[in-house]
Amino acid sequence: MTVPVTQGEKDEGYYMQFYLPSKFTKDNAPLPNNPDIKISTIKEGHFAVIQYSGRASDNNFLKHRDILNQKLLEDNININGPAIRAVSYTHLRAHETVLDL
Repeated sequence: MTVPVTQGEKDEGYYMQFYLPSKFTKDNAPLPNNPDIKISTIKEGHFAVIQYSGRASDNNFLKHRDILNQKLLEDNININGPAIRAVSYTHLRAHETVLDL
């Protein structure tokens, strides 16, 4: 499994993203067996990130999303969409909440 795995909200549902090594492009990536799985390139951008450890629970994610939101509001920084959850399933359990700026 790739690290991190990201999860977010889109179109009244949720999505999950897995990342391929940089040697792969949309043209040479292995084709998925499932038609619901899409290969796409994520556009670059500017993001605010807060890292936390412990369990990857909804409560832990929401707590850190709110902390990051509040700090960005205090600094008058605009947020462009819902928070993304980046989860690491390694022994380090270093998770992140990501906001697109």
